[in-house]
Amino acid sequence: MLTGKEVRSDFVDGTFTVDNTTPTFCGKQNPNQTIPRRVMSARPRRMGWRRSKKSRGLRLGLRRPEVADLIKDETTCPSPTVPGGQPIVLGAPKDISASLTTPVEQAFEIDFETTEATGQFFVIKDTVAVVTFTFSPLRRARTRASCPWPSDVVNKGLKKIVS
Repeated sequence: MLTGKEVRSDFVDGTFTVDNTTPTFCGKQNPNQTIPRRVMSARPRRMGWRRSKKSRGLRLGLRRPEVADLIKDETTCPSPTVPGGQPIVLGAPKDISASLTTPVEQAFEIDFETTEATGQFFVIKDTVAVVTFTFSPLRRARTRASCPWPSDVVNKGLKKIVS
């Protein structure tokens, strides 16, 4: 998988603890209870990215193909929340298939905003799996100079997965 150094020289590899109990943004059963995934993560040093157990700067998860529809369904929830009950605003899924350098069956981006951060979920579906990338820098850290462009990291990750 993609290592921190492959994202950018000041990124370090990190471990992400999978949450198998917290409900979805819409309060539904956690999909990791029925659709397990394998997760790897990379996180930056000294750059203001989130550093909590639940959300690192970048998460990469491999999931079964049917999870793509579950993720899209979450964007239609009337009052989505993050753990702790704070609201999260989810944008409508945007097709990004044409902007990827690796051909895939389906690819979409969902923008999100919480009280602490803004970010994107990238969902890439191919025949046998779904790969998800989550980017969530703190609001004050989101500049071109301080964070790599999420689409650049997604393209790098996909290139490595298929090689």
